[in-house]
Formats: sequence, C-alpha cells, structure tokens
Amino acid sequence: MDDFLVKKRKLLSIKNKLLRMPNDIRKARAVDGYANLFAYYKEVCNLDDNKCTELDLDNDLINKYDYHVVKKTQKKLSEICRLAPYLYQRYNKLINLYKENGFCSFEFSVMGKVNQKDIFKDLEEFLNLLGKDVCLLYNKMISENNIFVAEDYDLLGVSMNAISVDNPCIIVASSEKYFDFYVTLLHELGHCYQFYLQRNHTHFETFNPFTELTSTLFENLFCEFLKSKNKYKKNILDYELEDHIYFLNTISSSKILCKLMMDRDIFNVDAHNLTYETTSSYEDLIYDMTNDCGYIMGNKIDFALTEFHYSIGSILAKYFLKRIKEDYKVAMKEYKDFICTVDDYPLKEIFDKYFDMNLLENDIKTFIKSYRNR
Repeated sequence: MDDFLVKKRKLLSIKNKLLRMPNDIRKARAVDGYANLFAYYKEVCNLDDNKCTELDLDNDLINKYDYHVVKKTQKKLSEICRLAPYLYQRYNKLINLYKENGFCSFEFSVMGKVNQKDIFKDLEEFLNLLGKDVCLLYNKMISENNIFVAEDYDLLGVSMNAISVDNPCIIVASSEKYFDFYVTLLHELGHCYQFYLQRNHTHFETFNPFTELTSTLFENLFCEFLKSKNKYKKNILDYELEDHIYFLNTISSSKILCKLMMDRDIFNVDAHNLTYETTSSYEDLIYDMTNDCGYIMGNKIDFALTEFHYSIGSILAKYFLKRIKEDYKVAMKEYKDFICTVDDYPLKEIFDKYFDMNLLENDIKTFIKSYRNR
C-alpha cells in the first residue's frame, strides 16, 4: 500500500493542476491522460474503486471530456460508414485470394520457449536500430515503473495513453519464457510510441482506423530483424502463420461489418464502448464469417467495430514495412510524417495511397507458397 501512497500523491498533484486549467482542449487532453494513468495505477496496485474516491474526477469535468469523445468518435465512424462499399470490395478480394490458394484459418496457437537473456539482448539491439527517441521512451518507462508485468492477467497486453500528464503505460502478462511475450511487449511499445508522436494532437476517439498501425509495424519489424540474424526461425515461422490466420479473421469480420453498414444495419452505437445494435442474427454473422475464413478465433466472435483498427492497421503496416526494408531513413520519416498528419486528410485519400492491393496480394501468395513448402 505504501507504493500506492506515492502514486496517490502524484495523482492528486496532477488532479489539482488539472482543475486549475482553463476549459479548453488542453484540459480535455489532461483529463484523458489522468484517467489512463489512474487506471494503470489501480491495476498495478490491485485496488478497487471504493479505495480511490478521493482521486475521482467530478461529473462536470467528465461530461466536458465526454463531449469530445463522442464528437470525434462519431466523425470517424461516419467516415468509415461512407467508405464501407470501398473497403468491402477490397476485403472480399483478399479473402477470395486466400480461398483460391487453398488456405483457410484453423485453430493454431504456439507459445514457443526462448532464452530470456538472449532475446532481451536482441530486443534492446532492435530498439537501438529503431532510433534514439524509441529507446529514450522505453528506458524512461522502465525507470519510472510505467511497464508492469502482471501475474494472471486476462489479456496478453494493454497500453494506456497518459502522455499528456506522464509517460505512457504498459501492462503485459507474465510469460517471459515465451516468444509471444516479447512480440506483445513490442506491440504495446508501438502503441506508446504512437502516443508519443501524436502527443500534440487530440485523439480522444474510441474508434480510430490507425490506432493499431505502429503496434503492428513494430511486431513485423522485430521479426524481420530476427530473420536477418538467423535466429528463432521456428518461432518466426509460427508467428507468420498465426499472423495470417489472424489477418484472415480480421478482414473477414471487417468485411461483415462493412456489409452491415452498407445495409444500414448498425445503429445505436455507444461512442464510449463501441457496442451497437443490429437486426442481423448472430448465427448468420458467424455462418458468413466461417464461410469466408474457416475457423473463427475466440477474440473475433463479437464482431466489434475495433476490427477495423486491426485490419486497417495490418494493411498499412505492410506498406510501411516494405518501404522501410527498401530505404530505412526515408521510410521512417514518411511513417512519422504520416502518423503526425493523419487527421489532416480524408480517409479515402489515405486508403487510395496506402491500401496497396498488389503488395497485399503478393504477400499472401508468398506466404502460402512458403507455408506449403514447409
């Protein structure tokens, strides 16, 4: 509990500064950061809500923040709805390519063991290659206890955007003996790096098509780095297989969401948790997705609107991965410029440039050929 007293004093100091701020967008950003840091500390210290009432924000402050959440979320969802036919066509083409090449998803999950000391050295070397800003962020999060390895955690990992008041935060499930732990850690660090790059922007929305870009890109780059060192070959092969099963599931569920939008069959969307209502039966949705991809992963059966985060994030990550492999310095600048200016352009314009169907089709064909030859 002593540890929480230190954290409590820190939160109270932030809260007092927050309450004195003028009622503008910076205050809303601070509320967002405070709420995320508070949630992180509650998880780290295993506290229930009854022990934290002094740290809660008043309803008036929350309501002003909620206004921005709802407004920005509705705007992004409206834009995706308008582009549903455009996305549906592309998702469908990719799904058919998997079918034509005889690949469907199946139940697959491997937790390959690794040497912890060796892979941590590889991870640190990889971060150094990514750049000083990534290393500084990671080391600062480590030194200030903003990365927490949790026992018996329900998720593989989660990141929390407290960049407006503190460092970003990561919670990752304790499984350091396994390859997945390091991929997950880098995935969540990718989120945190995106928070850092977008620290002067106002991303309150719960729905954001680009929120999984950097996290997925960091995963992919790490595996490419390990390939170049000719290490963890079996782990990487398993990762690539799992990645394509995951991708096929994600584009299939995203395609179904596009169809619901095209039919105007998604309504009463809650801007905070992104739940929605539909007249379509759950059984029909499951049938359609099974027909598209085969086995449905357990985390894909709820047809959450956040599936767009993962399908679009994976697609754009493949684009930037290719560019980085061609010219690291130029491509990283392009990626950073993209992340920092993404809100300045219509989604259609972004998709036209970065939704590279030829690249995606070649990636699918190359993977399936490699998979068949194993």
